[in-house]
Amino acid sequence: MSDNLIHLFRNISIVHTIKMNIHCIDHMSNSPFSDDGLIITNLKLAWGDTNFDLIKTHIPNIVQDAIQNAPFGAIQDPAGSAIGTGHKPGGGGASGAIYAKFKLKPIPNIPQGSSIFNSTTNIGKKILHSHSYVLSGNPTNETDRNIVIQNIKETYLNALIEFNNGKYNLEIVDKDILNLVPVSASIYGGTFVYNGHLHPSYTFVALIKAIDEAIKNGVPIPKLNIYYYDKTVKNYADDVKRILDNCI
Repeated sequence: MSDNLIHLFRNISIVHTIKMNIHCIDHMSNSPFSDDGLIITNLKLAWGDTNFDLIKTHIPNIVQDAIQNAPFGAIQDPAGSAIGTGHKPGGGGASGAIYAKFKLKPIPNIPQGSSIFNSTTNIGKKILHSHSYVLSGNPTNETDRNIVIQNIKETYLNALIEFNNGKYNLEIVDKDILNLVPVSASIYGGTFVYNGHLHPSYTFVALIKAIDEAIKNGVPIPKLNIYYYDKTVKNYADDVKRILDNCI
């Protein structure tokens, strides 16, 4: 069998396994996680005491594209090394693509999990820098997994709060939309990376918990999109969202 066919069958097997193993609620399992801890397979069990009926209408639309190409709305930057340098931001990955497209001011030193709009007055003012956590720990350890979910949730919650605090400075077409990215997902995914990227089940569970807390604290939820550049990871995300859309 050729290498290309082997690669194809391996990918089909992976996607099939994910579709079969992720559930809204699995009454046969007491664990929210796969055996290796890299995928959340029992979604409701993982997000716990949240008002999902209220949250469900706010789950982000999934877009396959580079985040800097979002036509309208604020753009979340999964920032890291560019934080607090005192220089025009630069870097690689999604952040580097954002910095290459927009003329931005230096990003001040903000704590991990915090967000801040760029201080420029040009179109780059719609860039919302989120200081991404570097994920660490043992994915098979319950405490470490919960810390990871909490860190991602905190990042999204603070992004929602900062968006609402700063949206009045944005152009009319950008005030009601927040375009998100998977934070702590690749370079900063650390030991929690699955096939090169944080699995979207972690991202969506953390987002659901963030939206729930925002609503409980009176924070308005804008229209949300989440951008995935990589097609394979976007397909994983589609699988998770399909399950969420059918959750009751």
